[in-house]
Amino acid sequence: MPNIYFTNTIAPKNPFSPDGRYGENWVALYITDSEDYKLMTCKDTIFCFKISKATQENWEFRAMDYIEYNLMLNRNVVYIGDVKDYEDAKSAYQGHSIYDPFLRPYEPEILVHSTTDYVAVVRHLESSRLDTYGG
Repeated sequence: MPNIYFTNTIAPKNPFSPDGRYGENWVALYITDSEDYKLMTCKDTIFCFKISKATQENWEFRAMDYIEYNLMLNRNVVYIGDVKDYEDAKSAYQGHSIYDPFLRPYEPEILVHSTTDYVAVVRHLESSRLDTYGG
């Protein structure tokens, strides 16, 4: 069963695993105060997602969406950051889910994924309104 593990850094040897290894079912989430970025992905020992509280509005929702999504996929989440920030994010996220069937107030009406055929999206927008939830 997947879990959330709290630490200050990603160690080369996994302290949360009996065999000391990170497998495909391990990801990391860094919550930082960096002024250098809002959101960033990286690959240290394992895949990681970094969120800056200093520059990213609604960081709590992004953090909890990431955690919930990975737990749903049976991945263990290594949380690097202040445990109080996790508790604050959990509190702000209460009543929400990755399955929220509505846009949150800070989310744009239109989101184009990096693998989306942009030209096709523009054509579609010219002819009708894009419904992001398919409903």
